[in-house]
Amino acid sequence: GADPWNEYSGSLLEDVEAVAREGPGSERTFVGLSAEEREGVAARADELALCRREEANGSLVVYVPGDELLYGAVPFSFEELGLHPYLLEALANWEPDPLTEATRAQASVLPNLLKGEDVTIHAETGCGKTLAYLLPAAQAAIQRAELAAELEEQKVEDSATWYRIEVHAGSHGVRPLRRPAAASPRAGKTVLHVGDEFMAGAIEGSTSDGMFIEMADGRGWVKWECQNLNERFLLSGATFCIGDRVVARQQLEYSSGAVVEQGSRGTVERVRPLVGVKWDRLDGVKAVRCPQGTLAISQKGLHEPTSAIEQQKRRHRAEVWAAKAPDTLIICANQALAEQAAQEARRLGEHMPDKVRKEWTVATATLDAPGRKGGEFWPFG
Repeated sequence: GADPWNEYSGSLLEDVEAVAREGPGSERTFVGLSAEEREGVAARADELALCRREEANGSLVVYVPGDELLYGAVPFSFEELGLHPYLLEALANWEPDPLTEATRAQASVLPNLLKGEDVTIHAETGCGKTLAYLLPAAQAAIQRAELAAELEEQKVEDSATWYRIEVHAGSHGVRPLRRPAAASPRAGKTVLHVGDEFMAGAIEGSTSDGMFIEMADGRGWVKWECQNLNERFLLSGATFCIGDRVVARQQLEYSSGAVVEQGSRGTVERVRPLVGVKWDRLDGVKAVRCPQGTLAISQKGLHEPTSAIEQQKRRHRAEVWAAKAPDTLIICANQALAEQAAQEARRLGEHMPDKVRKEWTVATATLDAPGRKGGEFWPFG
C-alpha cells in the first residue's frame, strides 16, 4: 500500500506553514495522525518555531500564541523566576503600576540571563526587553555586594607583622597599657624585655607625638615615645606572609621530640595566632613563638605586602577606573530610548541598599550622534 505520510505530507505541511504565515492567534488541529505523520508535523512545527500541544483525545495542536500572551502577562511571577527580594520590592513599587508578573519575552530569557548566559532578544517595543536585561545585571550587583560583606566577615589574614625589642633605655622593661592613651593604666603584669617579641595589631599615633602598638594577643598596647628616655626602645620588625620560604637561624626543639636544625628550610603555612612553618623534612606545621629572631625570610610568597604608598596608588587607579567604567552598558538606537533605559535603571536603584548601589553603575549610549558621521559615539549618562 501507499505510504500514508507521503500521501498526506503535502497538505499537512501546508497547514503547518499556514499557521506560521497567519501569525499570532492562528492554530491548526491535526486529528487521527499516524505515528509518522505526527512526527513529521511536530518536526516542521519546531523548524518554524511554532508552539504545539497534545490534546486529551490524541489530537495535535500547532499554534502561535495570541497577542495577549505573546506580549502580555504570562503565568510566571518574578518571584518564581528567582529574582532577589530587593528587586521584587522595586518591581512591586513600580510606577505607574506594580509589576509582579513577567511578560512572555522576560520569562523566556530571565532564567538564561540569571545564569550568566548570553542572550539576544528580538521582540516588539514595549514588551519589557530593557527590564529583562537590567534585572539580571542588578541581581549580579546584589550578589557582589552580599559576597563582599560575607568575605569581610570571614576575612582570613594572610600576613602578620612581628616586633622584637632590641634595645631598651629603661631598667624595668616595657609595660603594656590597657588603651592607646598616655594616661591609660597598665595592662596586667606583663613586662617585655630585650629579646621579647609580639605580633602587632593596630598602630595609632605618630613617630613625632608617640606611637601605640597593639599586641595582637590581647595583652595590651605598647607605647613608644622618642622624647621620653625611660620609655624609648629600639624595635625591629618583620612581616611574615603565607607562602614565605624561611630558614631557621638556630636550632628549634619541640615537646614532641622533633628537632629543626639550624639552616633548615620551610614554608609559612599560617600566621595567626603564631607563625606556623611546614619544614621540608618534618611532618605537620610547627609553631614558632619568636619568628623575628628565629626565622630568616629567603623568598617572599605570593601574598607579599606592598608598600603603603604603592597600595594607595593602586586604590586610586582602581577608583578612577571604577568611576569611569560602568557595570552595565545599554546601547540604544536613539537618545529617547537611552533616556528611557536610564530611567528604568534609576527606578530599580531607588529601592536598593547603599551597598548595592555602590556595586552597580549603569550607562546608556547611542550608536550615532546627531551631526556626526563615521565611528561610534557613546555619551555615557
